[in-house]
Amino acid sequence: MKSIILPALLVLLLPACATLPPPTVAPAWSNVGAATNRLQSLADLRPLADQFPESAAVQLRLLTAAHKSGDKEVVRAQLRRLDLMGYAVSNASFEQVAVHLTDSEVAELRARFEGYGRPVEASSNLSFVPIEGRLIEGVVRDAPTGRLFASSVVGRELWMFDKQWAPVPGIDSGSLTGLAVDETRRLLWMASGAVRQTPLPGTAFRGLIAMSLKENKIVRRIEVPSPEMFPGDILAAPDGTIYASDSGTGAIMVGRPGVTRLSVLLPAGHLRSPQGLVLSRNGKHLYVADYDNGIAIVDLASGHVSRLAAAKPMMLNGIDGLYAYGGGLIAIQNGTSPRRIVALQLDRAGTGISNLHVIEQNHHSWGEPTNGYVDQRAKALIYVSDAQWERFDKGGTVRGSERLRPTLIRKVKLGKPVSRQRS
Repeated sequence: MKSIILPALLVLLLPACATLPPPTVAPAWSNVGAATNRLQSLADLRPLADQFPESAAVQLRLLTAAHKSGDKEVVRAQLRRLDLMGYAVSNASFEQVAVHLTDSEVAELRARFEGYGRPVEASSNLSFVPIEGRLIEGVVRDAPTGRLFASSVVGRELWMFDKQWAPVPGIDSGSLTGLAVDETRRLLWMASGAVRQTPLPGTAFRGLIAMSLKENKIVRRIEVPSPEMFPGDILAAPDGTIYASDSGTGAIMVGRPGVTRLSVLLPAGHLRSPQGLVLSRNGKHLYVADYDNGIAIVDLASGHVSRLAAAKPMMLNGIDGLYAYGGGLIAIQNGTSPRRIVALQLDRAGTGISNLHVIEQNHHSWGEPTNGYVDQRAKALIYVSDAQWERFDKGGTVRGSERLRPTLIRKVKLGKPVSRQRS
């Protein structure tokens, strides 16, 4: 029987430092790596699906294996599971697995999956980064001055909006991705490195770069521990420590105040593709979005990794940006169907998610929403809504003849924070 691994169903699921209450007890996290992604059999995927119940990506893999082997009961169970998670299975993909369902099940599930994909639109246009920015990944705001800063992957530049957009001179970086503001020290931190789309990757600085927000001058550089590593998303802690996730190796890095080289906090082999990071209130734990599998909780002292579990079926994979807000989390999910921005309410212990609220999804103006910045004072999320990664090939060459679009930055109100956690 032909596999149902379809682009619409199983695409590769491609930080302001507010803090959260410390977690106490959470379910264990199962270590994952490249080998985990090669599992294909029902026997291997059943336990993986149980270990990561909040990952629609893992549940889809089990659905594919069940369809391929003709296991009708597992197919039906997985479709129900995806239904409860709010996953929008495409019509084309659903038609292939519908052969395992009754007519009444087909009608019911088709309507529900179609409903999950309907747009939810609540944001407004804030700004457009010019085409010359070339693959804008992240954006932050300097609250005291109101200036916006955006990171360019292909342009290898930091762009600043102060009456108009322009690149900041003198950065001397590689591809810039994650941005974080250290408000106490008036520093803007940038993650710099090389990816497939980086022009002249051999000349790229790999590490973290700090710019003074008072003078717009580079004041500090921290190199990666080894040349194959690349900081992607970053977090500036209140004490001046910088945390960085490496989606390529799966490691988490840390830069203490005064160091010139990052050290490995969590080595490869635990997380598959770590993205956004949020610090707990007492500074002892990190919430880390693993793109494939969900949200992990990393104990900074022991390195122990646990899973941020949901009280009911939820879709927590595909998270690119992760931010603290009130007593919960804001997540930008660009590796799910539908793509969406959600608010996650944590339980009192900070070790589980009690509720999920969709802020936006499938906005008509979106391409691929990537990263942003939570303005705690304005109670709003500012985010990149159309990064255009799909338009760039190796070395930053542009695919196709269609003209690139300016990068749209949008703003959405987050509402009143809701917190149930213990202080």
